[in-house]
Amino acid sequence: MAAKDLWLAARVQVETIVYNLFTQATGSFVFHDDATPGDEQPRFTLSTQNLIMEGLRRVDERALFRRHIPSLDAIPVACGKAADGLPPAEQRLLAHIGGGKLRVRELLRKGGLGEFDGLRLLHHLAEQGFVSMAAPPAEVSGELGELLGVFNGALATMHKQIHPVCPGFSQEVRLFLRDLPYPFSVVFGDCAPRDDGTLNGGRIAANLAGLDNNDQKRLLVDAFNELLYMECIIARRELGSTASSELVHRVQEIGRRIKGLIGRET
Repeated sequence: MAAKDLWLAARVQVETIVYNLFTQATGSFVFHDDATPGDEQPRFTLSTQNLIMEGLRRVDERALFRRHIPSLDAIPVACGKAADGLPPAEQRLLAHIGGGKLRVRELLRKGGLGEFDGLRLLHHLAEQGFVSMAAPPAEVSGELGELLGVFNGALATMHKQIHPVCPGFSQEVRLFLRDLPYPFSVVFGDCAPRDDGTLNGGRIAANLAGLDNNDQKRLLVDAFNELLYMECIIARRELGSTASSELVHRVQEIGRRIKGLIGRET
């Protein structure tokens, strides 16, 4: 790769990071006063006004995309319409859709597309009748679904007890999920706690797709145990050791139930 191409790719990546900030309703940041990058760091001259205007334009366009693409978890399905005359990029995306088994986020990843550009192509296909959107399965079935049900039950219990005394609890969980190391970051990719503290089981199941069934269950159990351990620490901090003891004990019972579901020796 030529140095100019590398520089352009880095610039596009920086711009995309800034544009994505416009889509965030909540979050946190750290400001370092007078901190400057070292001489070895690449530097870009970007127009603040242009970044803001483009970021706002993308927010408006995303609202338009939502008319046909309600969620990144929706499943695009080809309508069988002949793709003659479509631009090459749209033809490639249509070919990736295949039998309609991939969620939007998985499709964009497979096609090597950025989220915004990929959604624009997909919206155009849907608008012209080449693609329709199917809702993802509401529930995860089988043993994986049972495990998710047990763990989400524990998360809901924790949230119900902790949130009234710690309004920032969900944000702490969100940051914890964001900063988890590999491979737990894969399990919880694109997940955030819902209003009741639970996580999207369908999203987690999609993240685990492709792994052997036993590997799926093992990784799921390890990742959720990591999350529940963190929430038990917050429970003791916010509720006190005495008041939280029963809650923590109930959550620890999860291990015994999981043993019965997957036959793991503790």
